[in-house]
Amino acid sequence: RQLGSELEAGTQLDEGVAVSVNPLVQMTRLMQFASAYAVMGDNGDVQLSDPSCKIDALMDIIEEMGGESLVVFAQSRQLIDLAAARLTKHKIEHELIVGGQTPDERELAKTNFQEGKVPVILCTIAAGGIGITLTKAAAAVFLQRSWSSVDNSQAEDRVHRIGSEIHDKVTIIDVIATGTLEERQRTVLGGKLDRLEEILRDRETMRRVLGE
Repeated sequence: RQLGSELEAGTQLDEGVAVSVNPLVQMTRLMQFASAYAVMGDNGDVQLSDPSCKIDALMDIIEEMGGESLVVFAQSRQLIDLAAARLTKHKIEHELIVGGQTPDERELAKTNFQEGKVPVILCTIAAGGIGITLTKAAAAVFLQRSWSSVDNSQAEDRVHRIGSEIHDKVTIIDVIATGTLEERQRTVLGGKLDRLEEILRDRETMRRVLGE
């Protein structure tokens, strides 16, 4: 696993302070603020727009990849839309796998990527993390991670599925904004993974003891 360059978050609110008594809402907002310029509406909704430190990093990665196939994941649909707009502006062909697509749209996006017709496919973790094969990718970039270790692992599995490998290895790149909740999130997710591995080792030991 390769850790992408850590970035200073360039987030700003035009007016008001992001306050919520709901911890999940607080964490979601803080993760949004770590990704791009943010404006909060009267109803408390947050709208992301350029400039975005995450999308800047993605453009650097795409340039460094030199045309190799790339899957990009993010938890936020807004961040995926920002990435799509930036790629369109720079005339970089790409596909999307996001919520609200028809099965045919989803299949066409996957096929165009797998057949090498476009070099980049942008996916929300919820829509692109399950049930599709994206093994054309030489690398996967996570602009954001889910708080669910299972969802993150399933997303990574899209690019490296047993029996469907195209590359000897796939590089996983995490883009993390320093000094933000994202650093804490990675620590929490690492702890979850360690506990999961311990559980799996305990289960395997029990199977051997029972002769299963």
